[in-house]
Amino acid sequence: MGPSRDATLLTAIAAELQEHPTEDATVADVLDRAVALLPPADHASLTVRRRHVGWHTVGATSPLALRADELQYALEEGPCVEAYDAADHRHSDRVADDPRWPRWGPAADDLGLRSVLSIGLQARGERVASLNLYAAAPEGFGDPSVVELARLYAVHASYALHSAHRRAGLESAIGSRHVIGVAQGMLVERFGLDLESSFALLQRLSSTHNRKLRDICEELVRTGDTPGLAAGPDAD
Repeated sequence: MGPSRDATLLTAIAAELQEHPTEDATVADVLDRAVALLPPADHASLTVRRRHVGWHTVGATSPLALRADELQYALEEGPCVEAYDAADHRHSDRVADDPRWPRWGPAADDLGLRSVLSIGLQARGERVASLNLYAAAPEGFGDPSVVELARLYAVHASYALHSAHRRAGLESAIGSRHVIGVAQGMLVERFGLDLESSFALLQRLSSTHNRKLRDICEELVRTGDTPGLAAGPDAD
């Protein structure tokens, strides 16, 4: 595949990756296209690091890729965590003999994975994920042109994933505001509270029962009740 064909194909892929309605669909398409575009890759996954969660695989094309990721998280070494932190790529032709990962490499080899390419994804100055490509053959990513194509693809994947994640967060925030507003309206009608007092009551219930505010509101809207509400707005 020549440079002009690469550019044309990647341009088309970039547009198509932006069309998915959900973040999960974007993740799945990014991974499926990576394996299709880069024949040495037999398996692919996406690693992220989330606050309060830590390392997490948001998508994988096979249980084998997921297991290879999870071993890295447990052992605290490996290409996907390094590529994410460095916002760069990590490549190994023979993982079993790679001195950078003395525990993970042999474990991955035992799974039948001989070579790997992980690429840290960035968009708008933010770390997005690590795209991990695993091959059953040694030197699966030994051709520099394959690595370069993978890195070009990763740029487009980065922006598609970043946009999908932002969109999902915005939709979640809008949904939270809506359900909180409905719950406040129910408390205003039931107890004659104003909006400020109704929100303070919901916050108190959330704190007392150690539950998220949105969960408290969703239960109230769904059932008409929530723990502690029967005692009334003035209960301690």
